[in-house]
Amino acid sequence: ERAATDWYLPTVRVGDVVGDIAVTNPRQEHVEVEYTGIDSSGVSGQETLVLEPLGHVVLPATSLGPVVLGSRISATGPVIVTLVGDSESGRYGESAISDLSRRWMVAGPSRGGAIDIWILNPSPTEANVTVGEGPSARTIQIRSGTSAHITVESPEGSLVASDQPVAVSWSTQGRLALSNASPLELE
Repeated sequence: ERAATDWYLPTVRVGDVVGDIAVTNPRQEHVEVEYTGIDSSGVSGQETLVLEPLGHVVLPATSLGPVVLGSRISATGPVIVTLVGDSESGRYGESAISDLSRRWMVAGPSRGGAIDIWILNPSPTEANVTVGEGPSARTIQIRSGTSAHITVESPEGSLVASDQPVAVSWSTQGRLALSNASPLELE
């Protein structure tokens, strides 16, 4: 995993399960890390920590607010960020997103069924986001600095297109299965 200074987690929760944000400092110097919790209204909480050289810290996402949906993590030097947690099937981990895009492909579940697509808009302006193509496409507006989700029936996957750079992940509805979407172009 490559290190970066800006990371995005479109969601830190699936249902009632809220993950933890793990940050690793691969450098030989101290790094200041700022966590910003994001909900559907905007910033739900912030916390700043100093990470020791080659250090690792796990921050419960719930410390960023009771209804936190997503998170933006910024650091003074390159770090590695992962969302970790426990589910009925064991421990899970999903890398945070370090690159934003205007176009994402959501793979969708292999067994079909509904999926929740999570979209984080860190851009300074509102994002108009279209999920899907053709007559079944749905467009939503996501305010600057907020996170939102849309539920779709899409066994083949879905294209997510935005007029602003966003971060996208998805989860299988009703189950703890979280994955990042694939960016089709990078900002």
